[in-house]
Amino acid sequence: MKKPKRSISEWANRLIVPLYKKQFIQTLWNAEKQKNRDQGWVTKGELWVPWFLNMRPLGSSAETFLEVSQAMADLTIGHDIDMYVAVEMAGINISGGTAIASKWLNGLPCPIGYTRPLPKKVREPMKALQLIRDIDSGAFKLRQEEFKASVAILLRRCENAGILDDETIKALAVLKNHDLGDSDYGQKEFVEGRLINEQKVGILDDMAMNIGSKLIARLIILWEARKRGVSVECNNAFYFLNRTATNRQTGFDYALETERDLYPAPIHLYYVIEMDEELPKLESVMCSEEFRVITDFQNNSDQFQDEDVQKEVLALAKKARK
Repeated sequence: MKKPKRSISEWANRLIVPLYKKQFIQTLWNAEKQKNRDQGWVTKGELWVPWFLNMRPLGSSAETFLEVSQAMADLTIGHDIDMYVAVEMAGINISGGTAIASKWLNGLPCPIGYTRPLPKKVREPMKALQLIRDIDSGAFKLRQEEFKASVAILLRRCENAGILDDETIKALAVLKNHDLGDSDYGQKEFVEGRLINEQKVGILDDMAMNIGSKLIARLIILWEARKRGVSVECNNAFYFLNRTATNRQTGFDYALETERDLYPAPIHLYYVIEMDEELPKLESVMCSEEFRVITDFQNNSDQFQDEDVQKEVLALAKKARK
């Protein structure tokens, strides 16, 4: 078996500060966008946060992209994986770089793919499973048709009554013709990539606040495989940064899940950076109040959901930026 170029702890130590300096790790103090400096961020799980990892523009920094790809390639060594499937969109950059780095460093080529979003935005695995079942049964398409029919009725009545201006009528017309995820052009499969029978698929992504997106990705991959008449295994997720220390245990706790489509097997999580462990290395490059706020948030994110606490933190950051 090939040996990693560096240990995962060495990669974490090497990359944590450059990620901050190059604004992939952003806080209220160094955020690129004014909106985030003024308001912070809200995660997919509707949690307000004072810092954020944005790996989508990773390709803009060639050196960092190369090193992140090498770290991820080393992370996957020793795992029996036949294909990487990225979680759209942030995971796509990482999957391509990881596959190339795996061949270059370790002589281990690996095909890649990526998931496409479900036709309705869902954040919870159980809701994603229900949506998949509705799509399979035809219930989702029926609701789409009912929605379009209702908009058409509303548009016609508004036009007949003459009670709406042209702009509002145009908006209703857009809703009537809106693509709700059931267009016929192209193949539009929910996994872009060729799944092969008995393949072992590894999920790739940039980070995890919780493991919901990884479980949804696994649902989509296994569902797409069934539709194609093949059987694949998808029990491992690899990502770059872990925001929440309990995520790994949560993956094992799904053994208690009674819904078998959600728990075909434990999901094992592997990552390069554990934020709680690497955060102290950022003290030397952050201002004192910034480091204190981010540390406090990591220790107790619940207290930061209070609007008064958020206002206080935002004011601290604004004062420091002047």
